Amino acid sequence: MVDARPMASCARVPSMWFNWLTRRRRAHILETPFPEAWEAIVRRNVSHWSLLDDEERARLRDLVRSSSRRSTGRAAGAWR
Repeated sequence: MVDARPMASCARVPSMWFNWLTRRRRAHILETPFPEAWEAIVRRNVSHWSLLDDEERARLRDLVRSSSRRSTGRAAGAWR
C-alpha cells in the first residue's frame, strides 16, 4: 500500500509558492511612494476624505496603490 501523505504535502507547494509571490509583490508595491497626482485624484473623488484620520488615509492609499497594480485597465477600456 502506498502512503498518500507525501503526495498531499506536494499538492500544497504551488499554493504556498503563489502566496509567497503575492505577499512579496504586495510588499514591493507598498514600498513605493504614493504619487502626488493620485493623492489629488483621491482627495477630489472620495467624498469622505476629510473625515478620515491619518491612519485611515494611509490605509486607503495602500488599498488604492495595491488595487491599481492588480488592475489591467481592460474594464476601463470597455467604457470608451
